[in-house]
Amino acid sequence: MAKQQQFLKAKKGNILAKRDYYEVLGVSKNASPEEIKKAYRNIALKNHPDRNPGNKRAEEVFKEASQAYEVLGDPEKRKKYDQFGHAAEGIHDGDFDQWFQGFRQQGGNFGPGSFGGGFGTGNFGGGFADIFGDIFGELFGQDPTGPQGFQVPPQKGSDVEYSTEIPFERAAFGGDLEVRIQRKQLRVKIPAGVDTGSRIKLAGKGHPGNRGGSPGDLYLVLKVQPHSLFTREGNNLNYEVPISFSQAALGTEVEVPTLNDKVRLKIPAGTQSHSILRLRGKGIYNSQKGTTGDLHVRVVVKTPVKLTSAQRRLFEDLEKSSS
Repeated sequence: MAKQQQFLKAKKGNILAKRDYYEVLGVSKNASPEEIKKAYRNIALKNHPDRNPGNKRAEEVFKEASQAYEVLGDPEKRKKYDQFGHAAEGIHDGDFDQWFQGFRQQGGNFGPGSFGGGFGTGNFGGGFADIFGDIFGELFGQDPTGPQGFQVPPQKGSDVEYSTEIPFERAAFGGDLEVRIQRKQLRVKIPAGVDTGSRIKLAGKGHPGNRGGSPGDLYLVLKVQPHSLFTREGNNLNYEVPISFSQAALGTEVEVPTLNDKVRLKIPAGTQSHSILRLRGKGIYNSQKGTTGDLHVRVVVKTPVKLTSAQRRLFEDLEKSSS
C-alpha cells in the first residue's frame, strides 16, 4: 500500500491535468471492449482533423479521446488504469504531441512517419490500426490501409441506378428520351430493340468523386410499357386474329397490323384454332445484334353462340354429311 501511495505521489503533477478516461469516452467503468471501441470511434469520426481543419478544440478532443482509447482499448493497460489511475500509464503527452506535429507536417494525411513507424509499431498499440482503418473508410469511402500508409488517393464517385418507364414503340424503334433525375433534365439516346431490364450507361452522371476523383456513372434501367395489340418475346411479337368457323374451314385472307403498317395474311382452308402463322421480319429490330424478329399470328376460331334457324339447319346438314 505504501509503495502505491509513493508511486501515485510521484505522478501527481501529470495526473491533475487529465480527466477520467471513462468520462472522456462517455462510457461506464463496466463498459465492454465493444462499447469502448464504438464510443471512441464516434468521437474520432466527429472530431477528426480532416473534418475540422484548423479547429483546435476538435483537435484537442480527438487527441484526448485517442489517449483514452490507447489505455482503455488495451486489456492490460485498462486493468492497471482501473487499479492505479493515470499513474499507471506508460504513455506521455509528448508522444501525442509528436504524433500531431507529424500529422500537420504531412498536410493532414497519415503517413508511415506520423506514428513512429506506423500504427502498431512505435508508441501506440495495434488496436489503433483496425479502428483507424474503419474511420478512414467512413471518412473517404474506402479502406486507406496499404503499403504506402494512410495516403488517400483520388476516389471515383459511386455509380447511380435509376429506373424509368418508356413506351413500347420507343423501345422498339429507339430515339431520344427526356428524363429528370436528381433535379436535372437529361436527354438519353435509346437504342432500337431495348426491352424491360435493359441498362443504359451515362458516363460521368453519377455521384461526384472525392479528392479530385472522377464522377461515377448513371445506369438507366428500363421498363417497357405494354402494347395494346402485341405481346413480346425477345425480338418476336405475338398477335391474335379471330376468324369464323366457316373461314377456318374454307380458308380466307385477313388484314393483320404490324408495328409499321398492315399486311394481308392468307389463312389456309382447314386451319385449326390456335394455329400459329409466321410473318418473317415483322417483329422488332435489335440494333445491338443487327437482327429482326418475326410476327407470330395466332389464329383463334370463334364458335358461334347464337344461331338463327337457318344457320342451325345448315350446321345440322353439315354434321350429317360429315358423318
